[in-house]
Amino acid sequence: MSYAIPLMMAPYFYCSRQRQFFISSLISIPSGGISLITTDWALKNVLEVAFGEFVRHNGQMTGDEVVGIQVNDPTNPIVAGFLPAAKHVDPQWWLESSSYPIEIVDQQRVRVLIKSNELNKKYNSYAVLITFDCDSTSFRASVYKRIDDPWIGLLVLAILIFVTSIISIVILCFLWRRYQQRKQIYHENHVLSNKPTGKRQISVQLEDQQPKTYETQRMEVFVPQNNEERIHACFTPHDGTQQVHQFYERTTQAYF
Repeated sequence: MSYAIPLMMAPYFYCSRQRQFFISSLISIPSGGISLITTDWALKNVLEVAFGEFVRHNGQMTGDEVVGIQVNDPTNPIVAGFLPAAKHVDPQWWLESSSYPIEIVDQQRVRVLIKSNELNKKYNSYAVLITFDCDSTSFRASVYKRIDDPWIGLLVLAILIFVTSIISIVILCFLWRRYQQRKQIYHENHVLSNKPTGKRQISVQLEDQQPKTYETQRMEVFVPQNNEERIHACFTPHDGTQQVHQFYERTTQAYF
């Protein structure tokens, strides 16, 4: 703002912060016959400070929405482009998030070119596009952005896509890590490991063992026909005379 602005140029203020040297330079611009154009975001920090006797911020903020508009002054060339469209459909205006509604201070000198009854019901402000004269200069302030200005929407969409991608990558990494952990636990619990234990292996050979056998004795006992009281026995000894004698005594004691 330290250089001279040609008369054919119109400074456009989109979103500005209050600076004392900036405000003092801004006030001198209309005196030089130059038009100023601002958006609603310059309403509080620029227009209310430099031209507070005309307009100011009403203290509210809008949401991200679209409202219907009405052309209030069809004779003004600024709104000439809205007239053909208004014959077929109702024109719409985009209220970007955190936009500043206009409060008109000087009803006589501030002219409302476009208004919105729907906006007035929601935020107690019907002005959408206004203009007022400072000395010999016309000043125009648009409270909201046109819906056909898509770069802000594209920027928001890009940010949402970026954030969603980061969240998706984090979720995928977390799920992959959980899968690897569960896979490792499954192998530890259900799969036999063939790794050597470090101990010497001992070979064991199993041989077929035959069942243990026992030798028996053959004994024949008969009763003679002579009816004698003694019982004669004939047997084949195997373990010696002493065992045969003991068996004979047990046998005779059983009968006598």
